[in-house]
Amino acid sequence: MHPAAEQILRAVDPYRVASDLKLPLENKDGLLFTKDPQDPQYEFQISGREFIAANYGNPIPGCNIFDFLKLHLGSYERADSGERRGVFQQDV
Repeated sequence: MHPAAEQILRAVDPYRVASDLKLPLENKDGLLFTKDPQDPQYEFQISGREFIAANYGNPIPGCNIFDFLKLHLGSYERADSGERRGVFQQDV
């Protein structure tokens, strides 16, 4: 039996998602940033349990882990199946 997406999301932090997807991470004064997967001119600050827009005018002000996976993988269905395949290796 596969764990539910909600179980996975509770067990994984945004840094882990960006790291396991091998996205570029930048440390700026102790804060971590990664590029918006759909528009690399914008960045997200990795904060707590979410990704927060770091640029003025970013069309996406922020998102949770599942929404970020959707941006990266293209759809919620792919984000969900990506989790089940183990896009990130996390014991739940």
